[in-house]
Amino acid sequence: MENGRNKLVHDLNRAANYSFRWGRNNNVTDVCLSILAVFASLTAAVLAARSDPTCPLLVATFAAIPAACASLRQIVRFQGRSYWHFEYGSRIKALALELEFANSPNLEEIAKKRGEIAIEMERAWPRIIGSGHEHFPAKAVKARAREDGA
Repeated sequence: MENGRNKLVHDLNRAANYSFRWGRNNNVTDVCLSILAVFASLTAAVLAARSDPTCPLLVATFAAIPAACASLRQIVRFQGRSYWHFEYGSRIKALALELEFANSPNLEEIAKKRGEIAIEMERAWPRIIGSGHEHFPAKAVKARAREDGA
């Protein structure tokens, strides 16, 4: 039983860490796109304010960057993806802690809870990113865990 318990704790921690990494990556990408949009807008304004703009194409290029960043953020929805991954990781980590520190844990019950979390989070994915049912990252997280030898 202890071996199964340790393996399940390890698997849960690995899944939580994987999800936290994706949450962080999506969050950093979202913040970077926001910062890039602000700096590009300021740069375009400074270039356009010059009395003799040397290259109108350069001004236009910088002026287009904020729209490109906003489009990417809207289409991909990095912030929603980040929230989803952080929530999934937190819930799986809580399950790992519950299992790790329980006096006599029921492994079947913990496994069942993990499955319920995965199903619930999978259902939430389209709402979080504001799209249809074409993406189910909970399946990708489970598949990745299996590939890693879980």
